Amino acid sequence: MTRQEFSEEALEAWLQCERRAWLERHRPESRSTESGLERYLREQHADLGRAYRHQLIRTAGSTVTPSTGTGAAADTVRALRDGAAAVLDGTLTAEGVGGASAGMRLRARLDVLRRVREGWAVETIAAGTRVRPHHIRRLAFGRLVAEANGLPVRRSAVACVVRAPSPDGPRLRVQDVSAVTADALRRLPARIGAAGASLRAAREPRTAIGPHCHRPRTCPFLSRCWAPYDGHSIFEVPGLRSDTRRALRGAGWSDVRRVPRRAPGLEPAEHHALNDTRADRVRVDFGALHTGLAELSFPVAYLDMEFATPAVPWLPGTNPFQPLPFQFSVHLEDAEGGVHNLSFLHREAARDPRPALAGALAEALAGAGSIVVYDASAETLLLTELARAVPTAAATLRSAAERSWDLLALVRSAIRHPGFGTGWGLKRVAATLAPGSYENVELADGLAAQTAWRQLLRSEDAGLAARLRRYCEADSRALLRIVRVLRHWAAGGSGGPAGI
Repeated sequence: MTRQEFSEEALEAWLQCERRAWLERHRPESRSTESGLERYLREQHADLGRAYRHQLIRTAGSTVTPSTGTGAAADTVRALRDGAAAVLDGTLTAEGVGGASAGMRLRARLDVLRRVREGWAVETIAAGTRVRPHHIRRLAFGRLVAEANGLPVRRSAVACVVRAPSPDGPRLRVQDVSAVTADALRRLPARIGAAGASLRAAREPRTAIGPHCHRPRTCPFLSRCWAPYDGHSIFEVPGLRSDTRRALRGAGWSDVRRVPRRAPGLEPAEHHALNDTRADRVRVDFGALHTGLAELSFPVAYLDMEFATPAVPWLPGTNPFQPLPFQFSVHLEDAEGGVHNLSFLHREAARDPRPALAGALAEALAGAGSIVVYDASAETLLLTELARAVPTAAATLRSAAERSWDLLALVRSAIRHPGFGTGWGLKRVAATLAPGSYENVELADGLAAQTAWRQLLRSEDAGLAARLRRYCEADSRALLRIVRVLRHWAAGGSGGPAGI
C-alpha cells in the first residue's frame, strides 16, 4: 500500500489506537511478528471463503476470483465489465470520494460482490458464528468504494458459520445487515478524514497505553509501547477494579511506580496490590499450597495436548470449531524424581488423528497416578470427547479425566506474583516461576501450533514436525518445573516467598 492509499485495515488500526495506525504506516518494521491468532484467522477465513464459493456456485451460478497481487483492482473491474454474476476476493479503489475523505485514494477488499435485483450485494465472511462491529464497518467501507465506482449497493450481509453439523459440509447463514451498515456509512467519511489527518502527522502520536491495547485483539506494537513500564503498568496489577484503573490513568498515573502511596479512592486491598507490584513482592498461601500438593500421587503424569478447531470440519460427523486433538506430550515423574517423556504427533493428512492418538495416550497414562494439567475444564473435556470418539481407549481416558489435577487452580488460589500481571496463562506463569522453560521453542502458542500442523500435513516438513514436538514437550515440561518450584517453596526452601 502506498502512502496515498487508505484501506479498511488502516481504519480499524486507527479506531483501536491513533498511535497504532501511525506506526503501521510509518514504522512497520517495529511491528511484532505475526501472531498465532492472526495466522489462525487467516487460515479459517480462507477455508470459509472456499466453502462459500461452493455455496454461491449452487445458488448464483458462476463466480470469479480475481488476483490478489498488484493487479487485483484491475482484475476486479475486468470481471465486473465482463458480466460476472459474483466476484470473490475482489479489490476496488476510488479517488476523490466526497466529504472529509476527499483527496484520499481508498482501497477496499471485498469478500463477496454479487449481482442482485437492480444492483449489487456486498458481503463479508465472518470467521465465527455471529456478526461483530468490525464486520459492519468493513461492509460500510466496501459499500462506499463500490458506489464510488458506480455500483449501486442494495444489500449488505455477513455470512456466519452455523455450528450444527451438515452432511454437505459447513453451512453459512447469510444475515442481512443493510440498515445498520447504512448507519455506519454515514459516519464513515468523517472517520476516514480524521484518520488520514493523523496519518499525515510528522511525529508519532503519544497515545497512552490502556485496555484498548488488547481490544479487539492485541496490538502488534504492544511491546514497543509497553516496554518503558517494565511490567509496572497499572494495567498489569492484579486486583484493581476497572474504575480504579481509569481513575489512575485519568490522573496521569499509568506507571505503578509513580502512583502516590496514599492515592485517594483506593480500597485497602488495592493499596496492597500496588505496593506488592512496586516491590516485586511475591505472596503465597502456604496452607493452600500444602493441601494442593498433597493430593498428587506418583507416578505423576504432566500432560499437554494440542488440538485444531477448524471452522470447516475436516472429518465426517464433526462440527464447526469442534476440537480435534492431534498431538500430546507426557512427562512421567516417579517418586524418586526420575522423569521420562512420551509424545505423539499425527502426520497422516488423509486419516482421522484421534484413534492413533487415543491409543498412544491411553498407553502413556495407563500406569500414572495423578494427571497434572493446566486448566482442567478444557483438558478433561478433550479427554472425555476423545474417549467418546475412540471406544477402545475409552476406559483409560475416562479414568485419566477423573484423576486430572489442575495446576492452574492451585496457582490462582495460592500465589500472588507481580510477574503474572492480570493473566494466568501457562507461558507467563512458567516464565515467572520457571524461567527458561520455553528456550529454543519457536512456536508462540496453541494457535500457532495448529497452523503449523496444517502446514505439516500439506508438506511433510521435518523441520515443522520438530518445532511442533519441541513446543508440546515444553508445555508438559513447564508443568513439571512449576510443580517442583512449588514443592520447594512448600518445603521451606531458601529464597522462598513470604506467606499471606
